[in-house]
Amino acid sequence: MRISMRGTLPVLVAGAALAACSGDARRPPPPRGFTQYDAVVRVATPDSVEFTRVQAMDVDSRGNLYVADHTDIAVLSPEAKLLRRLGRAGKGPGEFDDVSSVRVLPGDSVFAFDGGAARVTVFAPESERPAHMLSLSTANYVFPYWVMPVSDGSLMGVFRAAYADSPRGRRRDTVRLLNPDASVAVDSVLAFPEYEAVEVEQGPVGGALFSPFGQQTLLANAGDRVYTAWTGSWQVEVYSARGKHLGTVHPQDPPQPLPVTGAEMDSVVTRMQRGGPFERQTIVRALEGAGRKTWPLLDQMLVDDSGRIWMAPTARAGEPLHWAAFDEQGRRVGAFQTPARVKLHLIRGDVAYGVALDGDDVQHVVVYDLKPVHPEPKRT
Repeated sequence: MRISMRGTLPVLVAGAALAACSGDARRPPPPRGFTQYDAVVRVATPDSVEFTRVQAMDVDSRGNLYVADHTDIAVLSPEAKLLRRLGRAGKGPGEFDDVSSVRVLPGDSVFAFDGGAARVTVFAPESERPAHMLSLSTANYVFPYWVMPVSDGSLMGVFRAAYADSPRGRRRDTVRLLNPDASVAVDSVLAFPEYEAVEVEQGPVGGALFSPFGQQTLLANAGDRVYTAWTGSWQVEVYSARGKHLGTVHPQDPPQPLPVTGAEMDSVVTRMQRGGPFERQTIVRALEGAGRKTWPLLDQMLVDDSGRIWMAPTARAGEPLHWAAFDEQGRRVGAFQTPARVKLHLIRGDVAYGVALDGDDVQHVVVYDLKPVHPEPKRT
């Protein structure tokens, strides 16, 4: 659903994950029912299987993996062999402009949402031809950038306000429940802040730039529940698909914010300046004026098929991410770590699916088995 490489809701805004958490030093003993896992690579795609920009993943009943990769959906076998690709770049039936979400439906039909074309496409099992298409461009709102199916046939969409309604970086995203024909069933399931941007002015030129130090909302859904987390805090809000607030999860052992180092600040400024109209000192002043001296607490969030909420605090560049799972009472029930430059998109059972960047920033799909470090003895 962030919907982002940080993030991709799915994190909600694409951004470089430069930062992360201090390890498990001085943590209290884990609660009863806690499982420490080793994330062991089961398989990874070879160099011959190329990806452009992976935004979402799901698995079918046979363990095949469906990877939303910008303008198509790569279908991989459990051994990570490329079986076929659904769709191609374009605007016609079965073609995609920007696939932002994919979901395997009961019976192994494949649901895909194209955020660029504001269109839902459903493929029948093992078919490369679309069985159903639905345009959301006729709705009386700005087009959604993320859509997922709900069990009763409804659709859940995330809409972003038009620029004319509020300044960039101060807008609010709205989750709406849509009927199967794309008409609005519930106008506002919930609303949450857009990512924090940095306003920059240099003479007559002004604008707003995404800052890695800024905070944003991460969004996940599991079944008919919606989970949101503001990356500057260590809590999760839980809602029903119709907008009823079901509770707030306060996970145990909140991490400490990571201070931004001088080297990290220099690296971020260089990246923000590259190819843009603003001078280096102008960007530095804008960042200093925003007042952010620490990285956001939270880097990634996922909800697995058992209802465990997995959260990864921000880590420094080159350091592993320390994932922790919590139940809805906030109790810590699991943990594992992934290497630096890995973005997880899905956890099903004791298997995690994600994307790793190599030294040339090439994406590889990687599958981890989450193996208990101290498995419980078998009962006889």
